[in-house]
Amino acid sequence: MSVLTDIHGHGGGGHAFGDSVEGTLAAAAAHRAHGTGAMVASLVSLPLEVTRRQMDVVREAMADDSAIIGVHLEGPFLSPERKGAHALGNLVAPTPEAVDGLIAAGDGLIRQITIAPEPSRSARRD
Repeated sequence: MSVLTDIHGHGGGGHAFGDSVEGTLAAAAAHRAHGTGAMVASLVSLPLEVTRRQMDVVREAMADDSAIIGVHLEGPFLSPERKGAHALGNLVAPTPEAVDGLIAAGDGLIRQITIAPEPSRSARRD
């Protein structure tokens, strides 16, 4: 029997990963109910401080559910020209300080970061 590892899911069962510990655990349970054996919790582009708090929430949920194996930061380092559904105001330029700060806040939790390869003149620089 193979085990599915989902590396890009924002939640499930009406809950988003990172919003609350209870919601994160409920989302993970919804994935498991449909055959997912392990998952990386994807977080959308939000202000950096909110993203840090969401990573803390996922970390806490991981203590109760070993199927959650880390986080995927889908942004905030996306090109405003190719942002998809991400709110423009939540995008940040991938400065070394911003990227290093999120990686440090993740403290080993981050499994993947979606980051724009092209330079952008319109993303915020905080």
